[in-house]
Amino acid sequence: MHYINWLKAFIIIVSSLLYPFFSYATPAQHDFSLSYNRGHNYELGASSRHIVTAEYINISDWGDVFFFADFSNFDNGDSQRYSELFPRFKLRDFGDSGVLSQLMLSTQIELGEDFTNFLYGIGVDLNVPGFRFLKINGLYRVNEDYNDNHQLTSVWAVPFTLMDRKILFDGFFDWTSAVDQRSTIFGLVTQIKFDVSDIFGLRSPLYVGMEYVYWRNKFGIEGVRESNPNLLIKYHFP
Repeated sequence: MHYINWLKAFIIIVSSLLYPFFSYATPAQHDFSLSYNRGHNYELGASSRHIVTAEYINISDWGDVFFFADFSNFDNGDSQRYSELFPRFKLRDFGDSGVLSQLMLSTQIELGEDFTNFLYGIGVDLNVPGFRFLKINGLYRVNEDYNDNHQLTSVWAVPFTLMDRKILFDGFFDWTSAVDQRSTIFGLVTQIKFDVSDIFGLRSPLYVGMEYVYWRNKFGIEGVRESNPNLLIKYHFP
């Protein structure tokens, strides 16, 4: 436990030291949002939960950084906190003329209540018609509680319009290799959501829709599958 607390303190200190570098970089895009999810088909723990998620993304000339924190409250009275920090540093910019847009050095930190994992590897951003973005990252995992292994992660966003209503289909998947007694993991999170900000006279997007979560061998436990639709409300702050 002391080791975990030291690591978390170290991360906070390093982030504070790096803040001037991030803040003085030329920002192309940044966004902060809060989401509310309600679902009833969770595996491992209480099946019904409320989850509030805070997300922040910053895209600058040096690369990008994504952070999220989940605050889960279970119907049985339990609670859980989990967060990830995902900085990526631009190695090469290929422009918008070809399929390959950018080559990135990818890093990631997973912060659970009783574990901290570090990941690093290579990422690519792709230019695909119809996609707002499509990113793929191959990562090596340095795990605190079990031996190291590998992970493939992809994130995407596809905006479109239906009956004059703006809709966004986005999400990510993680594939993680087997290690020790843990099985190969596949996790998928997708969201289909409607922008209803105009109904309420808001300047920033307010989404209402559904999040769908699928796990195969959740948390590395062989045979644990989850198919879990959630009510989703998400607001992006101006």
